Amino acid sequence: MRIRQITAVLVALAAFVLVPAIAARAETVTWRPIPGDDGHWSAYGPVYDPASKSYFELHKWTGNGFVRWNDAKRHAEEQNFKGVTGQLAVIRDYDTHFFLLKTFRVDAPVWIGARVLCQAMRAFWIDGKPLDEQEFNAWDLESWHRTDVNCMNPGKMYGGNFMGIYYTPYKQLFRWQAAGPLKSFHYVFVEYPTGHP
Repeated sequence: MRIRQITAVLVALAAFVLVPAIAARAETVTWRPIPGDDGHWSAYGPVYDPASKSYFELHKWTGNGFVRWNDAKRHAEEQNFKGVTGQLAVIRDYDTHFFLLKTFRVDAPVWIGARVLCQAMRAFWIDGKPLDEQEFNAWDLESWHRTDVNCMNPGKMYGGNFMGIYYTPYKQLFRWQAAGPLKSFHYVFVEYPTGHP
């Protein structure tokens, strides 16, 4: 556990020191509308990440309101690129984390493909693999959630049994936090695991 804490601190320091230096080198990609969504979604990407052998896109909801984690998951799975169905992004290592950080430079919360299951009190990726079994993590070091709507307060979960996980640019760092089932944001990371460019 101590190694994971040290790793998390080093990741936070690297992001703080390196983000300004790499911002100018990020790939030039433009926003485009997503066909068939009545103009409510736009996408930035896709951009290929050699570490994960996947393409990633940042999708933005431009309609009324915001998007909950379940809606984000459904939206990602409706996308297709190079014949591969999309999914909410899975981030298993620092290289992919750093790729997302430098490529997209997000300044608002973004849903990713993980959630905390309240009954198990454990976080899992959408493919069922536990987050705590991988060496890399990007949890916020101060708080894994920023609301009292959480698994330890079931009366405020409105019948939900999970907390969606998202990236937050909190304090200029790109960290993970979790939020209750009714929390909603504008942005979604979509991954296309093509296995090659």
